[in-house]
Amino acid sequence: MSSVINSRSAFELLKNQFNPDVEEFWGLFLNNHLNVIDFKLIHRGTMDSCSVHPRDIFREAIRLNSCAIIIAHNHPSRSVDPSPADLKLTQKFKKIGQLVQIPVIDHLIFSDLNYYSFKEKKLM
Repeated sequence: MSSVINSRSAFELLKNQFNPDVEEFWGLFLNNHLNVIDFKLIHRGTMDSCSVHPRDIFREAIRLNSCAIIIAHNHPSRSVDPSPADLKLTQKFKKIGQLVQIPVIDHLIFSDLNYYSFKEKKLM
């Protein structure tokens, strides 16, 4: 697969893969060179919500022997601004990643047109 050089390259990988009508939560699983081992749809929600449990992401990361992950989800509204729930979820995943030594290096909120990167905003 390809290398994830930056947040934009992760967005480019995902932007044509998702259903824009419902929220979806994705995981990009990376090796030690930040090459994408695999990327997977973890959960499909509704028009305005998508519940995801950290075990679903980290189970896949461990199965794939990932060295790092990027989490991502879309907003069907096309607004990529993070909600308070998005901020809380990011911190939760970041802490768990530190604990299991599989760092979450970014969280993207995206639409078909653009994205918001927690890493670019210095929130990771």
